[in-house]
Amino acid sequence: MNRRCFSFFLLFAALSVSAADVSLQVKAEASRVYIGESLGVTVSVNGADRGVEEPDLSAFREWADAVLENSQSSSHSSTIIVNGSVKREVFEGRVFFYQVTPRKSGRFRLGPVRVKTGGKTYSQTGGFLDVVGVETQDVVIASVLVSPETVLVEEPFSVTLQIDIRDLPEPYASQHEPIHPNEPPHLQIALLNSRKPDPGLTEPNLEQILQGLVEKRRGQPSFTLNNYQTRDVMGGGFDSLFGGFGDDPFRPRPIRFRFPSSRIRRDGKSYRRYSLKLDYTAHKETELSFGPLTFKGSVMTGVKNRQAESREIYTIAPAVTVKVVPPPEEGRPASFIGAVGRGMKAAASLDASVCKVGDPLSLTLEVTGEISIANLRPPVLNVQTNLTKDFRIYDQNVKTETLPNGKRFTYRVRPIRAGTLEFPPVEVAYYDGAKRAYTSLFTEPIPVQAQATAQIATALPEDDVREDTGEAVQVNAAPKGSGITLSPEGVETRSLFVPVGVPAAVLWLLAF
Repeated sequence: MNRRCFSFFLLFAALSVSAADVSLQVKAEASRVYIGESLGVTVSVNGADRGVEEPDLSAFREWADAVLENSQSSSHSSTIIVNGSVKREVFEGRVFFYQVTPRKSGRFRLGPVRVKTGGKTYSQTGGFLDVVGVETQDVVIASVLVSPETVLVEEPFSVTLQIDIRDLPEPYASQHEPIHPNEPPHLQIALLNSRKPDPGLTEPNLEQILQGLVEKRRGQPSFTLNNYQTRDVMGGGFDSLFGGFGDDPFRPRPIRFRFPSSRIRRDGKSYRRYSLKLDYTAHKETELSFGPLTFKGSVMTGVKNRQAESREIYTIAPAVTVKVVPPPEEGRPASFIGAVGRGMKAAASLDASVCKVGDPLSLTLEVTGEISIANLRPPVLNVQTNLTKDFRIYDQNVKTETLPNGKRFTYRVRPIRAGTLEFPPVEVAYYDGAKRAYTSLFTEPIPVQAQATAQIATALPEDDVREDTGEAVQVNAAPKGSGITLSPEGVETRSLFVPVGVPAAVLWLLAF
C-alpha cells in the first residue's frame, strides 16, 4: 500500500458517526387558549427520520381535535477537522406539526404521544395546556348572518360578518371608538382566506374587497385578520396578502383592516357595529357552510382618571348553513327541464325544410336566459303527444352542448307521412325565481315539406324505414292477401298457357 492510500485509510478510519438514541419532544406554541381556538403543537422525533410512523395522539381525543398539518425532516450532518483529525457528526430527526382545537375547558396534559420506528414504540408527554371557556358577556357580540337561509339555484344570497362592540360611556362614545388604535383585536375568519374558486358558486372578489379594507393610516381603530402579513413598513404591501413576501428586508407585520362601522342600539345599549356583507349565487343544489368567526383581543370599556380601561374578550360566532334547494314539486309541469332563474327563452329549428318521408332531420332546441345551467336537462319530447303525430323522435340520442347562457339540444327526427307538415311547438317549463312560480314557453312551429318515396304497390309503412341509414325500403310485393297483380285498364293481357307445338327455343324467349 503506497503512502497516499495509507493516509486516506487513516483519514477514513478517523471519521466517527455519533447517533443518539431515539427520543421525543412534545411542545405547544402557547400554554393558554380558549375553547374553539386552534394552536400549534409540534412532535419532534430525535434520532430517527426515515421509517418514522405518524405519531399517535389518541390521548387528545377526549378534549380536543388534532389534525396533522405537515411533517418535515430535521436531519443534518457536519464535519469537523481539528489538527488533521476528522470527526463527522450526523443527526437524524423528523418534526410533525399539528393543529389542536380544544373542545372542553380545563387543564390538560399534552400526551402521552407515541411514535413507532425501527420496530420499537417510543412515548413522551408534554406540558400542561389551560383551556378557558368562552365567557358569557355582552361587550362583544359576533355573528355570521345569511339572508335568506334557503335559496333556489341561481337565486342570490348574502353573508354578513358582524361584530358589535359596546360603546364607551358618554361623552367619550361620540369621539372615540371602543377599539384601541394601538391594540387591534384579531379576527379569524376562514371565509376570507384565499382558496380555489368553486365552479358551482359565484363568489365575490375577496382580493379586491380586502384591498379596499386595508387601513394604511396610523392611529386608526382596526382589526388584524387571519394570517395576512406584510413586510411593508407602512403596513400596506397588499401584494403579500395572496402571495409571497418578496425580497423586502423588513420584518413581517400584520395587515390592519378597517371594516365599515355604524352606531346602533341593541337591548337599550349603544354599540359600534363593524360589518362586511358578501354576495353569492349558487348554481347547483347543495348545502353551503359559512363561518365560524372568532374574535380575540382587548376592547375599551370605560374611562377612569382620564385613562381608558380595557377588557380582554374572546368570543365565537358559529358557522351558518345555506340550503340551495330545487323548486317545489307542487304545480311542477311535466315539461319542466330543471332550470331556475328568469327571462328564459326557447327556440327550435330543423336543418331542412324539404325532405322525403323517413329522411333523418336534426332538430335543434336552444334554451337561454338568466337561468341555472348545471341542472338544465333536455326535455323528453316523446311525452308531448302532439310532436309524435307526424314525426318519429329519438330522445335517447339527444346531443347536449353548453352555451354561455344556456344549453343547445340536438335531436334526430323523421317524418312518417308525406305532405305539407308542421313540426309542432315544443313546450319547455322553468321556475321563475322572481315570480316564485313555474312558467311554460312554446317554440314556434316549423313547416316541413315531406315528399313521398318511390313505391310500387303500397305506401311506406312506418316500420319499413331503416334506422341506420334513413333510406326507404322499396316494396315490390303485392298487397297482403292478393293472389296476383292486377293490370291497369287498357293494357293487353297474355294467356298463362302456351299453345301446343311451339318450339322449345321460343318458350325460352317467352320466359323473359
